[in-house]
Amino acid sequence: MDEEELERLEAIVCNRSESASFSDKGVTCHGVQKILEKLCGSPSWLQKLYLDRNSIGTEGAGHLSATLKSNTTLITLDLDRNSIRLDGTCLLAKGLAVNKTLRTLYLRYNGLGDKGAHVLGTALTKNNTLTTLKLSANEIGDKGAVSLWKSLANNQSLTKLQLRNNQIGPDGAQGLDAMLKNNTTLTLLDLKGNKLGDKGASVIAKGLQDNATLRTLYLEGNSIKTDGANAIFDTLQTQNSLIRLFLQSNLIDDNAAKSLGAALAANTILTNLDLQDNQIGDAGAGYIAEGLETSALARLNLKGNLINDEGAGHLGRALEKNKALIFLSFDSSPSGRIFLSQGLQKNPDSALAFFQSTGNLSAQAQYASSHVLVCVYLVVKKIMQRKKKRIPKCRILFLFSSFMGFSCSCFCLKTDVAAKPSAVPSAHLSRCSQHESFCLHAWSSRSWKIGMSQCYTRASTPRTAWKQSAYSFA
Repeated sequence: MDEEELERLEAIVCNRSESASFSDKGVTCHGVQKILEKLCGSPSWLQKLYLDRNSIGTEGAGHLSATLKSNTTLITLDLDRNSIRLDGTCLLAKGLAVNKTLRTLYLRYNGLGDKGAHVLGTALTKNNTLTTLKLSANEIGDKGAVSLWKSLANNQSLTKLQLRNNQIGPDGAQGLDAMLKNNTTLTLLDLKGNKLGDKGASVIAKGLQDNATLRTLYLEGNSIKTDGANAIFDTLQTQNSLIRLFLQSNLIDDNAAKSLGAALAANTILTNLDLQDNQIGDAGAGYIAEGLETSALARLNLKGNLINDEGAGHLGRALEKNKALIFLSFDSSPSGRIFLSQGLQKNPDSALAFFQSTGNLSAQAQYASSHVLVCVYLVVKKIMQRKKKRIPKCRILFLFSSFMGFSCSCFCLKTDVAAKPSAVPSAHLSRCSQHESFCLHAWSSRSWKIGMSQCYTRASTPRTAWKQSAYSFA
């Protein structure tokens, strides 16, 4: 530690700060020893210690282990990217096994391997206070994962476990079903970026049948195909705890979407489903749309699939009846967006608040976006006429358009019926520099006429030429 860091350490001591960060400060094992002597001795008041992106190594882990055995105030410890590896993990696990206060432990990118995972699992059988453990990118394979599942089957404290970007394959799922069946505290399981495949997904589905506590499950990028997806979706028809399911970047196709449609129609708990970058086509969109008509799902992401205008039409017809969906995202052409806006127009009870549709621009893109705006206004008008109320705040439409052949997205923000007219912001136009686009806001006045601020569209040539137009709707 340099003189500047030593001075900061003294300042933390003088101020009795409850949180101390030494992230990416070149801290070595000797630096850790000084920090722990100053901040975690007796008496101690420190609750959060961040030591990520340093080089504390095995010896530094030994100092931390000794501190964990006696400290009674520390609740969060971040040790990401510290080259702790197996020997350091063994030392750290000894302190963790007897510690009574630590709640959150980050050990990502430390090269623990299977043996390190086994050692930590053994410590978890004795520790009854740790609630969050992050072990991403630690070269943990099948054997290490199986050891963790056995340890967690009877653990009564851990609520969040992150194992993303490891090397867990189908054989690594052995025992995962038993863990999910017996564990009663785990609410989040993150297995993103592993190699579970259909076999692993089927094991998870089996475990979910008897699980009543898991709320969030990440299975992104696990090469899950039809059989594995069908197993999960079939389980969702009767599963009553899972709220958020992330299945991006797998190989889910139309055949699996058929099971998903049935699951969406039957399940009343799942609110967030992410299927981005799969292989769902128009037929699959039709199956999903059938389930969406009566589904309780609030957020659905279908970007990066194979859905064309036919599929957009199916989804548009689902919006005519759906009352729960708040967020919908998928790629479509301008005509596909019109199908969705027409469905929205026919359903005054729609809860859709955020609609994102990306696709290549054409000459019809501006018309399609304007059409969505008109439909949003008509929906609001119908709602207020039916309720015989004045509109306290109109829906807001955000148009993010990247021109010259890039993408166009439409966003709708749901009416806030509780807002006062004085709380309605005035319209403004702002540059969105990151996307080389403009942000367009629609607003309402006390007379509840819909207005739109000036819409700028980029001309085909030259690059700096802009065409200006304005719209308003009574």
